[in-house]
Amino acid sequence: MMENSKPKNRIKQRVLFFSLMLLIPIIKIVLVMLLWNAVLPDLLHISSLNFWQAAGLFLLCKILFRNFGWNEFGNHRKTCRKPHFRERFMNMSAEEKQKLQEKWKERCQK
Repeated sequence: MMENSKPKNRIKQRVLFFSLMLLIPIIKIVLVMLLWNAVLPDLLHISSLNFWQAAGLFLLCKILFRNFGWNEFGNHRKTCRKPHFRERFMNMSAEEKQKLQEKWKERCQK
């Protein structure tokens, strides 16, 4: 019986995952629509949004402000997880720290 329950659980997990992947953007779009319609028509005397206009606005904001997850150097944020300089410096030996300090002194004197 244990063997039969594992595939059913996987199927349930996948269905839950994909339903959440669809539901989360829909909730965000509805929030954009509700906030827009609650604030901006009275404040700026502009028209209200329907769901599809809110979806377009949401997508436009994602394109303009999030760059689809790419940073300014062309690296993807999630794959490019380098340790910070301070952590690397703390893990260096005394000789490596001295060499680094000498290199920075040479650079700063030029």
